[in-house]
Amino acid sequence: MEASSQGFDPKRIIRNEYNNFAPRLGIAWRPFGGHTVFRTGFGIFYDIVPRAVSAGGAPFIINEPSYTNPQPVPNIILPVVFPASVAGPTTISLPGAVRKDLRDPYSMQYNFTIEHQRWDTGFRISYIGTNTRQGEWAYNINQPVPDNRLYVDKPRMFPRYPAINYTSNGAGHQYNSLTLEAERRFARGLGYQVS
Repeated sequence: MEASSQGFDPKRIIRNEYNNFAPRLGIAWRPFGGHTVFRTGFGIFYDIVPRAVSAGGAPFIINEPSYTNPQPVPNIILPVVFPASVAGPTTISLPGAVRKDLRDPYSMQYNFTIEHQRWDTGFRISYIGTNTRQGEWAYNINQPVPDNRLYVDKPRMFPRYPAINYTSNGAGHQYNSLTLEAERRFARGLGYQVS
Protein backbone atom coordinates (compact mmCIF):
# COMPACT_ATOMS: atom_id res chain seq x y z
CA MET A 1 0.00 0.00 0.00
CA GLU A 2 1.46 3.35 -0.99
CA ALA A 3 1.52 6.36 1.30
CA SER A 4 -0.33 8.51 -1.26
CA SER A 5 -3.33 6.15 -1.17
CA GLN A 6 -3.76 7.03 2.52
CA GLY A 7 -3.61 10.81 1.99
CA PHE A 8 0.12 11.25 2.64
CA ASP A 9 2.56 13.19 0.51
CA PRO A 10 4.75 10.56 -1.23
CA LYS A 11 7.90 12.65 -0.52
CA ARG A 12 7.31 13.07 3.24
CA ILE A 13 5.15 11.36 5.82
CA ILE A 14 5.04 14.14 8.46
CA ARG A 15 4.21 17.65 7.28
CA ASN A 16 6.53 20.52 8.20
CA GLU A 17 5.26 23.67 9.86
CA TYR A 18 6.53 26.94 8.40
CA ASN A 19 4.29 29.52 10.10
CA ASN A 20 5.74 29.65 13.63
CA PHE A 21 5.89 33.31 14.66
CA ALA A 22 7.60 34.14 17.98
CA PRO A 23 7.41 37.86 18.85
CA ARG A 24 8.79 39.33 22.08
CA LEU A 25 7.96 42.70 23.57
CA GLY A 26 9.11 44.48 26.73
CA ILE A 27 8.11 47.88 28.12
CA ALA A 28 9.41 49.91 31.09
CA TRP A 29 7.68 53.12 32.30
CA ARG A 30 8.41 55.61 35.10
CA PRO A 31 5.26 57.77 35.51
CA PHE A 32 6.06 59.13 39.02
CA GLY A 33 9.70 60.19 38.68
CA GLY A 34 12.81 58.11 39.29
CA HIS A 35 11.68 56.05 42.32
CA THR A 36 8.95 53.87 40.74
CA VAL A 37 9.20 51.72 37.59
CA PHE A 38 6.53 49.61 35.90
CA ARG A 39 7.83 46.77 33.70
CA THR A 40 5.94 44.29 31.56
CA GLY A 41 6.85 41.77 28.91
CA PHE A 42 5.33 39.18 26.63
CA GLY A 43 6.85 36.54 24.38
CA ILE A 44 6.04 33.39 22.45
CA PHE A 45 8.56 30.57 22.60
CA TYR A 46 8.50 27.33 20.58
CA ASP A 47 9.56 24.05 22.08
CA ILE A 48 11.38 21.89 19.54
CA VAL A 49 10.83 18.41 20.97
CA PRO A 50 13.06 15.66 19.54
CA ARG A 51 10.63 13.01 18.40
CA ALA A 52 11.65 9.39 18.92
CA VAL A 53 9.08 7.26 17.14
CA SER A 54 9.07 3.61 18.20
CA ALA A 55 9.74 1.22 15.34
CA GLY A 56 8.43 -1.74 17.34
CA GLY A 57 10.03 -5.14 17.82
CA ALA A 58 11.72 -7.08 15.04
CA PRO A 59 10.38 -10.65 14.83
CA PHE A 60 12.90 -11.73 12.22
CA ILE A 61 16.08 -11.05 14.23
CA ILE A 62 17.45 -14.16 15.96
CA ASN A 63 21.02 -14.22 17.17
CA GLU A 64 23.30 -17.14 16.38
CA PRO A 65 23.72 -19.49 19.36
CA SER A 66 26.91 -19.10 21.35
CA TYR A 67 29.58 -21.76 21.06
CA THR A 68 32.75 -22.29 23.10
CA ASN A 69 35.57 -24.16 21.36
CA PRO A 70 37.01 -27.07 23.33
CA GLN A 71 40.64 -27.12 24.39
CA PRO A 72 43.34 -28.06 23.23
CA VAL A 73 42.13 -28.86 19.69
CA PRO A 74 39.64 -26.20 18.47
CA ASN A 75 36.82 -27.10 16.11
CA ILE A 76 36.13 -25.20 12.93
CA ILE A 77 32.43 -24.59 12.42
CA LEU A 78 30.46 -22.52 9.93
CA PRO A 79 27.81 -20.02 11.09
CA VAL A 80 24.38 -21.51 11.64
CA VAL A 81 21.95 -19.49 9.56
CA PHE A 82 18.77 -21.05 10.96
CA PRO A 83 19.55 -22.21 14.51
CA ALA A 84 17.29 -24.94 15.84
CA SER A 85 18.10 -24.50 19.54
CA VAL A 86 17.20 -20.83 19.88
CA ALA A 87 13.61 -19.71 20.40
CA GLY A 88 12.24 -16.63 18.72
CA PRO A 89 11.52 -13.40 20.56
CA THR A 90 8.96 -13.73 23.35
CA THR A 91 7.19 -10.40 22.69
CA ILE A 92 6.74 -8.29 19.60
CA SER A 93 5.81 -4.64 20.11
CA LEU A 94 3.93 -2.57 17.58
CA PRO A 95 5.34 0.64 16.15
CA GLY A 96 3.97 3.89 17.54
CA ALA A 97 1.69 6.11 15.47
CA VAL A 98 2.25 9.86 14.98
CA ARG A 99 -0.23 12.47 13.80
CA LYS A 100 0.88 13.45 10.29
CA ASP A 101 0.36 17.20 10.83
CA LEU A 102 1.93 17.31 14.31
CA ARG A 103 2.50 20.93 15.44
CA ASP A 104 5.37 22.39 17.44
CA PRO A 105 4.37 23.10 21.06
CA TYR A 106 4.64 26.75 22.13
CA SER A 107 4.32 28.77 25.31
CA MET A 108 3.18 32.32 25.89
CA GLN A 109 5.23 33.88 28.70
CA TYR A 110 4.28 37.17 30.32
CA ASN A 111 5.17 39.21 33.37
CA PHE A 112 4.33 42.42 35.17
CA THR A 113 6.63 44.07 37.75
CA ILE A 114 6.47 47.15 39.96
CA GLU A 115 9.77 48.37 41.44
CA HIS A 116 9.94 51.13 44.07
CA GLN A 117 12.79 52.67 46.07
CA ARG A 118 12.13 53.89 49.63
CA TRP A 119 14.32 54.22 52.78
CA ASP A 120 17.41 53.36 50.70
CA THR A 121 15.78 49.99 49.97
CA GLY A 122 14.50 48.61 46.68
CA PHE A 123 11.14 46.81 46.69
CA ARG A 124 9.83 44.65 43.88
CA ILE A 125 6.55 42.81 43.30
CA SER A 126 6.32 40.62 40.19
CA TYR A 127 3.72 38.44 38.52
CA ILE A 128 5.02 35.80 36.10
CA GLY A 129 2.82 33.55 33.98
CA THR A 130 3.27 30.85 31.37
CA ASN A 131 0.59 29.33 29.17
CA THR A 132 1.65 26.32 27.06
CA ARG A 133 -0.35 25.12 24.05
CA GLN A 134 -0.15 22.30 21.49
CA GLY A 135 1.92 20.14 23.84
CA GLU A 136 2.66 16.63 22.62
CA TRP A 137 1.20 13.61 24.38
CA ALA A 138 0.63 9.98 23.54
CA TYR A 139 -2.38 7.81 24.24
CA ASN A 140 -3.56 4.33 23.31
CA ILE A 141 -5.77 4.68 20.24
CA ASN A 142 -6.63 0.98 20.39
CA GLN A 143 -8.17 1.19 23.86
CA PRO A 144 -11.86 0.29 24.08
CA VAL A 145 -14.28 3.05 24.96
CA PRO A 146 -15.42 3.08 28.62
CA ASP A 147 -19.03 1.93 28.91
CA ASN A 148 -21.15 -0.87 30.50
CA ARG A 149 -20.43 -3.53 27.85
CA LEU A 150 -18.12 -6.46 28.47
CA TYR A 151 -14.52 -5.93 27.37
CA VAL A 152 -14.79 -8.57 24.64
CA ASP A 153 -17.85 -6.81 23.17
CA LYS A 154 -16.28 -3.35 22.92
CA PRO A 155 -15.17 -2.19 19.47
CA ARG A 156 -11.52 -1.32 18.96
CA MET A 157 -9.78 0.26 15.97
CA PHE A 158 -7.54 -2.81 15.43
CA PRO A 159 -9.14 -5.71 17.34
CA ARG A 160 -6.30 -8.19 16.74
CA TYR A 161 -3.58 -5.94 18.18
CA PRO A 162 -2.71 -4.71 21.69
CA ALA A 163 -2.03 -1.10 22.65
CA ILE A 164 -0.94 1.33 19.93
CA ASN A 165 0.51 4.61 21.22
CA TYR A 166 -0.55 7.61 19.15
CA THR A 167 1.36 10.89 19.53
CA SER A 168 -0.71 14.01 18.96
CA ASN A 169 -1.10 17.63 20.09
CA GLY A 170 -3.45 18.75 22.82
CA ALA A 171 -1.49 18.86 26.07
CA GLY A 172 -0.81 22.13 27.85
CA HIS A 173 -0.26 23.74 31.21
CA GLN A 174 -0.77 27.03 33.02
CA TYR A 175 1.73 28.52 35.50
CA ASN A 176 1.17 31.60 37.67
CA SER A 177 3.50 33.02 40.31
CA LEU A 178 3.90 36.07 42.53
CA THR A 179 7.28 37.22 43.83
CA LEU A 180 7.96 39.82 46.55
CA GLU A 181 11.50 41.12 47.07
CA ALA A 182 13.34 43.70 49.17
CA GLU A 183 17.02 44.57 48.74
CA ARG A 184 19.39 47.04 50.36
CA ARG A 185 23.11 47.62 49.96
CA PHE A 186 25.15 49.12 52.78
CA ALA A 187 28.63 50.61 52.78
CA ARG A 188 31.71 48.37 52.48
CA GLY A 189 29.93 45.73 50.39
CA LEU A 190 27.39 44.57 52.96
CA GLY A 191 23.76 44.15 51.98
CA TYR A 192 20.69 42.00 52.28
CA GLN A 193 18.09 40.58 49.98
CA VAL A 194 14.79 39.05 51.08
CA SER A 195 12.38 37.43 48.63
